[in-house]
Amino acid sequence: EIDASSKAEARRVLAGIVVLSQEGATPQLPCCLRPKGSQSIHDYGVAPLDKGTPLPARCALYSCIDWLSIPAFSIKHYTRAMELEMDQNEMKRQAAEAALEYVEVGTYIGVGTGSTANLFIDALATIKGRIEGAVASSVATAERLKSHGILVVELNEVDGLSIYVDGADEANPNLQLIKGGGGALTREKIVAAASKRFICIADDTKLVDVLGRFPLPIEVIPMARSFIAREIVKLGGDPYLREGFTTDNGNLILDVHGMHINQPDALEETLNNIPGVVTNGIFSKQRAEIGLFGSPDGLKVIKPYEL
Repeated sequence: EIDASSKAEARRVLAGIVVLSQEGATPQLPCCLRPKGSQSIHDYGVAPLDKGTPLPARCALYSCIDWLSIPAFSIKHYTRAMELEMDQNEMKRQAAEAALEYVEVGTYIGVGTGSTANLFIDALATIKGRIEGAVASSVATAERLKSHGILVVELNEVDGLSIYVDGADEANPNLQLIKGGGGALTREKIVAAASKRFICIADDTKLVDVLGRFPLPIEVIPMARSFIAREIVKLGGDPYLREGFTTDNGNLILDVHGMHINQPDALEETLNNIPGVVTNGIFSKQRAEIGLFGSPDGLKVIKPYEL
């Protein structure tokens, strides 16, 4: 059984947690925090969370956790994991704030979805008087922009956007990306295409040599889900339905594991040509022009078109 001091440490860590979004992914618990019993975390001094709230977090918490199943050493590991998450959050913030330099006065801008985009919105609020308004790539982003008093307009209401700022789940040296962990990939791709420049903001852990380690999201029409999954298997992928998730467009997401994406352009086109696919999370044709990546050693700026 967990001792009193360990319980106190758990309360301190969990009560002070900032639940970090992973591009809007569905809730995942670390192995030491699986919901097993009905004992309320409220009994341990931690405010319970709404079970119906989609918590896009790497280390999300459910409202009922059997605390007696957590050995003391796991709490220490969990504490360290959260320290690393907070370090990563600061790197995301570094990139998000650097993107303000690219905001053009008197224009409409596009804003992405996810944890890093949220940090950009928070930073954008400090200079909101400089822009006319913003087009959001998701309902969640629109709500956050509005909460800061930033005018949100529909894409159909403007002639174009000066920049699009968004995060990424993975980025290669050419700034070809995998996006869609939060399920907003279709609207993100549309807003990116409607913008003159795409600024990618992320922490440098998202930089990879070859795309595919992060499961590739594909938005699909519900009736075509099984057919599309079989077609993906033929291409060497291992598709999984994202359980309990529906996009803002009313569609489903297949997350494809096991893809080693050496030719992003070709695979993006091949997947999009499967009937029933709305779009996939490879951003190669709509790749970023500038990448801002926070790191422990400072901001990394990548401009592959200038190489």
